[in-house]
Amino acid sequence: PTFPQFTPLKLKDQQELEQRIRSHPPHSDYNLASLWSYDTDNRLQISTLNDNLVAVFADYITQQPLVSFLGTKEAAQTTQTLLNYQRGHSSSPAISLLHEDTINALPKNHPYTVSEDRDNFDYVMDIDELVAMKGTKYLKKRTKVHAFEREYEPQTQVKLLDLYTPTVHAAIIALFLRWEKQRNR
Repeated sequence: PTFPQFTPLKLKDQQELEQRIRSHPPHSDYNLASLWSYDTDNRLQISTLNDNLVAVFADYITQQPLVSFLGTKEAAQTTQTLLNYQRGHSSSPAISLLHEDTINALPKNHPYTVSEDRDNFDYVMDIDELVAMKGTKYLKKRTKVHAFEREYEPQTQVKLLDLYTPTVHAAIIALFLRWEKQRNR
């Protein structure tokens, strides 16, 4: 739907969502697996505004509504419209989880305060360091990797998967359901 109308995240929206998401650089909060897996209580609402994907998440900690958007079209107008919407729904209006491309699409003299959320820096990792796993910092991880390899290497495979393929989606969902059942959740 078009903003200010919203709809809950539904499997039938998968194709359209994937097309919108795929047209932007990777974003940890905007991929179908993340959207599905973190929407544990079916509160995620989606919409479009100026051809941008708008989402109202439940904050991962406070469960309060959190407004975000993915896209670069008319970024300033989209931002202002969503802030005005937030003013009617929140005592501290803000837009969260914006991708760098979205922020860079704002005019240079925009009136908004943009700040990084240091609480989310745990996702920023040095890939080369992580791959090498050298030093005492990674000793426990190396030990776990080696134990996994000894135990399961004969029956494991490394494959590149296309996350947009329906059979891959089904396999991922089946794995999550199996894991959930085994954990008695």
